[in-house]
Amino acid sequence: RQPTSALRNALEVRTHAARFAIRDDRAGYTTWRDGTTDPKFGNSVDLIGNHPGVAAIEMTLSPGALFGLHPEGVLRALYQELCRFAHGRPGHTNADIWESNGPVFVPEGFTQCWRGFRDTFLACTMLLKIAHPGLLRPDDLPKVADYAGAPWHGLAPAAVNAFFP
Repeated sequence: RQPTSALRNALEVRTHAARFAIRDDRAGYTTWRDGTTDPKFGNSVDLIGNHPGVAAIEMTLSPGALFGLHPEGVLRALYQELCRFAHGRPGHTNADIWESNGPVFVPEGFTQCWRGFRDTFLACTMLLKIAHPGLLRPDDLPKVADYAGAPWHGLAPAAVNAFFP
């Protein structure tokens, strides 16, 4: 559960950072980093998705795409899934994963964590590209996209091609 909670933090931080970068909002970035403001995840997703350059790419993808509203929007769907672990929701606690009260290796638990890592890595790479348009596509990113999980709604390969032309 703890590693998956950390993935939620990574997604949230990368989303906020992309929000400030794409809008060239240095003042907002500074107040976020010094702790005087606390941006909301959904607001950051909306601001990124409404940016003209991102919106133009999003229009070439399936409805909802990366920044759309739940349930179609990939970032919101992934965030919601990761939040289940971060908040220890029923079915998403350590005891649920281990199927006991002590830390034991459960292959499905490892696989579940790996899936969350893969999907979060993919989302964070897309956000990094949006924030830094000169970023080159990692060679293996299309292969990662081929195996993207349910929060991606089958959109990952098209999104990689759209954001990394």
